[in-house]
Amino acid sequence: MRTLIINHQWRFSRQRTIPRSYDNLTINTGDNESSALLEKQVAELAEKNEEHNFLIKGRLVEKEKEAEETKKTVDKVLARQEMLEHNSESLAKWAVQLISRLEGLVNGT
Repeated sequence: MRTLIINHQWRFSRQRTIPRSYDNLTINTGDNESSALLEKQVAELAEKNEEHNFLIKGRLVEKEKEAEETKKTVDKVLARQEMLEHNSESLAKWAVQLISRLEGLVNGT
């Protein structure tokens, strides 16, 4: 009789903890055919799991790149906004000075 042990780990799902009922699933099989079938199914599931993890990691990298690009764009926009605010303040000061000079010329001082 062979024993097949499958490690099983529970994961967190949207701020909710899934209860952990057991750490290992043990399947005792009496015949080699059933055991071979179960081992094949476990291997297939493990391969699919690896493929899914690879895809998820790839998507995560893409999203991280998008987030970084968005952050850079926002930083550029904020820098331009600060520059425009500074320029508008300078322009307002210059306009006040120009008006004062014009008033001085009109009044003859």
